[in-house]
Amino acid sequence: MKSKLIKKQRLENQVKIQMSGNDFLVRPVQNKPRHDWERKFKVAISNGDLPDNELQEGFSNDFEKDEWTW
Repeated sequence: MKSKLIKKQRLENQVKIQMSGNDFLVRPVQNKPRHDWERKFKVAISNGDLPDNELQEGFSNDFEKDEWTW
């Protein structure tokens, strides 16, 4: 039943269902942080959305002033 329910609702990659006693536990699939970023960046770039060159140009911090060797 579990497999049929998941497929019927098109939830294969979205939820996990398991039995706990007489109950069904429905939990979201936990993806790794940033798991899909590379693909999304490639799609955005192919659509003409280019990254900013120096997003933080003109900003500095103590680390850069005191510890970084240029």
